[in-house]
Amino acid sequence: MSDGWSIILILGATSGIGEAFAHRFHAQGKTVIAAGRRLDRLQRLQKDLSGLEFQQVCILFIELVCPRLTQKTISDLAMAD
Repeated sequence: MSDGWSIILILGATSGIGEAFAHRFHAQGKTVIAAGRRLDRLQRLQKDLSGLEFQQVCILFIELVCPRLTQKTISDLAMAD
């Protein structure tokens, strides 16, 4: 059964449940946009997932404490689709 979503944006993807979701959705063949404020961990996640034979992994280095910047970034991503 397909849910129709092919690109998944995951906020807080550098650890915990966010990182687990990144792995799970990537394994399902989704293109993952992993967002977080720890660039080194985002780069490690991208490297780990890119070694697998699935969809693309993009990283988005962002500080989510600024609501206006976060909303603009998400809006910009929607426009890119």
